[in-house]
Amino acid sequence: MCLTERLLRLKRRYVLVRHSGQVGLEPVAEAVQDVFEKLHGRIGLAESGFKTMTVGGRLIISCYKEWVPAAVLAASIVRRVRGVDTVVRTVKVSGTLKGLRSSV
Repeated sequence: MCLTERLLRLKRRYVLVRHSGQVGLEPVAEAVQDVFEKLHGRIGLAESGFKTMTVGGRLIISCYKEWVPAAVLAASIVRRVRGVDTVVRTVKVSGTLKGLRSSV
């Protein structure tokens, strides 16, 4: 590994997800993060830069570009949140938060 390879900034991607159900955004975000951690462990969670945030009443998952498929998989696996049946669907993946505004 050369020096310039180490100094490159990791690119983030933002995944807009929508859920159905009577549960708030925070419990859904926790459930998605728990599933991601079960799939990839704590080291995978740290290496992916996985974060969840709420913007405009929508849940947004932020992670590094290489981990987007894993984040989408974790979101799609969630079926129950706090005893309530829920379906979490990916709406859009973007390189910027501004790019998600049209879908929010």
